[in-house]
Amino acid sequence: MTQHDWDLIGYGVWAIIIWMTLKQFLETRRPVKGNGLRLLFGDILMALPLPWIISLWIRRGEMDQIGYVFLYGALLAIPYILTSNYMLNSEGKIQFKPNILFYIFLLGFPYIRYEVRTYVFQHHPILFPNHFPDIELMLSYYIAVLIVYTFVWRLWLYYRFRALQSKTQSQSLNA
Repeated sequence: MTQHDWDLIGYGVWAIIIWMTLKQFLETRRPVKGNGLRLLFGDILMALPLPWIISLWIRRGEMDQIGYVFLYGALLAIPYILTSNYMLNSEGKIQFKPNILFYIFLLGFPYIRYEVRTYVFQHHPILFPNHFPDIELMLSYYIAVLIVYTFVWRLWLYYRFRALQSKTQSQSLNA
């Protein structure tokens, strides 16, 4: 693959990150419909690369690196988890509780990821005459981190939504 091909892949991943961020932002602006399963499976399309990732990890992955993927994914979910909650709106529907820190994280993380990636590739080139890293494996780790933190955060959202929904239903039964 040429540098141009890798750049196109990078732009594709960047476009997915921007799309996910905008989609998640828009989801916070309207009430949650149904039983909350859309919260849990809202980014299910992110699971599409999982067969490729798993097969690549089986063939060439290292267990410690795979462990780091899950660790980094869980750590990246923490700011989202700490700033995500639900409330009842004026119509009695459950809606995302606005939090300025959440929006800073949501809109800032893609930018920070871009700046870190740009800095690393400009100041610490990974291609040397005697060293060719497994860029495909590195890309799989990167995408897997995105998948892990998104699903950990969405699992938390679903849990918080169901807890508030249960509390609201029990209060309405008691009233």
